[in-house]
Amino acid sequence: MKNREKREKVKSIGSKISLMVMVMIMLTASIIGGFSYYKYRSEVILLKTSEVIAIASAVSSAVDGDQFKSLADSNSETKYYSKLKEALSKAKIQTGVKYLYTVIDKPEEQGLLYIAEGATPQDNPDDIFTFKYPQTYAESFSGTKDINTFTSAYKSGTVYEGGIYDSGEFGMLLTGYAPIFDSSGNTVGMVGADLNADDVVAEANKFLYIIVTIILLAGILLFFVSRQFIKKNVSKPITSLSQIADRLAIGDMEVSVKAQTTDEIGQLMKSFGKMIGNIQSQADVGRKIAAGDLTIDIVLQSDKDTLGQAMKSVIETLRRLISEAGMLSVAAVEGRLDTRGNAAAFSGGYKDIVDGVNKTLDAVIGPLNVAAEYVDRISKGDMPPKISDSYNGDFNEIKNNLNTCIDAVNALVEDAVLLSVAAVEGRLDTRADAGKHAGDFARIVDGVNKTLDAVIGPLNVAAEYVDRISKGDMPPKISDSYNGDFNEIKNNLNTCIDAVNALVEDAGMLSVAAVEGRLDTRADAGKHAGDFGKIVDGVNKTLDAVIGPLSVAARYIDMIGKGEI
Repeated sequence: MKNREKREKVKSIGSKISLMVMVMIMLTASIIGGFSYYKYRSEVILLKTSEVIAIASAVSSAVDGDQFKSLADSNSETKYYSKLKEALSKAKIQTGVKYLYTVIDKPEEQGLLYIAEGATPQDNPDDIFTFKYPQTYAESFSGTKDINTFTSAYKSGTVYEGGIYDSGEFGMLLTGYAPIFDSSGNTVGMVGADLNADDVVAEANKFLYIIVTIILLAGILLFFVSRQFIKKNVSKPITSLSQIADRLAIGDMEVSVKAQTTDEIGQLMKSFGKMIGNIQSQADVGRKIAAGDLTIDIVLQSDKDTLGQAMKSVIETLRRLISEAGMLSVAAVEGRLDTRGNAAAFSGGYKDIVDGVNKTLDAVIGPLNVAAEYVDRISKGDMPPKISDSYNGDFNEIKNNLNTCIDAVNALVEDAVLLSVAAVEGRLDTRADAGKHAGDFARIVDGVNKTLDAVIGPLNVAAEYVDRISKGDMPPKISDSYNGDFNEIKNNLNTCIDAVNALVEDAGMLSVAAVEGRLDTRADAGKHAGDFGKIVDGVNKTLDAVIGPLSVAARYIDMIGKGEI
């Protein structure tokens, strides 16, 4: 609806221009017509004035000046008055003037005396002046200039062209006077003739009506001709430009303009085309910027290309912003977490971006540094106190997790101390409660418990066997399966049992031999290892040490018994 209204408004431009052209043409024609009417009216008035003067002059030439002077000097109507009145009436009928009369000038009385006036049957008697009817100059003329001109003409005996004047009750009149001369050539009076000025004006107005009609017809014709011309050469191109502007206004860049003429409209369309090209170029730059392509170079159309300068400034600022972001990224990768962007190098929203990134880094790295310090201390076995500072969001979760870790490690250490003290105190059946721990910490405690079970089980067996062995209660050899060092302990215990059993067996064998008197019986020390071999060898030597003298004593006793002493 809006676009249609705009188009209708644009289409009305042709009508407006056409109307303006028509008004200008009609105004010009009116001025010319008015001047022509004025000229024609002046010529008509001049012609009618000449006609009035001619009538007055013809009538005055027929007046007997001497008799007219006698009539003017008398105080009553004479025979010549009737003759003069009749002549004036006849001339009035023949010429068609409105009034025809004779007057004499009475400057001392500041007026005129109407001597005789012609009349027709159609005239109102009240409108006809009687003999020597007085009229002031003010009643007979329109102003001082006309009065002076009349009196001067009267004195000099020349005609007076009164022109058109308003006589008041007698209407608008066109007046002319011609002098009446006596036989001596002196002016004794004047014949006045009046035409109805309305008739003169009406005749002039006929010409005006013709002029007005011609102007109106010409104006209407010129309006439609100019309207079609303007519609084709002005309205249509402007409407096209308006439609293109509407499309540009809603962001449609797929438009083009082609100039059809070389006049001002054509130049406008060419300029519009250049503008569209520049807008399309700027839009392409905008698309590239939006896509992150900052390799483009802006070519300024002029030193007044404000949009181009702004786009160029945006690209340069974005390049510096990317450089700043890259510097922060490299610093972060290299572990220089205290590096910040230079917000002072930017302005407006760009400064806010860099400042916001700096504040974000501060907000992120501050808690990370705390977390790093705590993790470092925990990794070194230095349990820090729980974090009491307030954090938000994920940082609060990190804080809670670190505090949970501290609690978990402290609990683990506490249970380790518990097991250590129990081990020192010989309470080898003491175990940590794995249910107090979570996740891998529970598995660690459970693993320690199982490790203790795995260590202490064989140790208890070994302790029992050692105890029995120490008491001379030889247990049977261990038949259970063990791994690693526990299997070696098992083997060593079994070897010990074998060694002790062998030692007992040899002791028994020597005891039986001694009871049986086989005093030369000895245990095989080579069958025993280490100190067990030394024991057997020692027993053998002990037997040798004991039995040797006994053998000597026995031999001597035997010899004594045989009397071999």
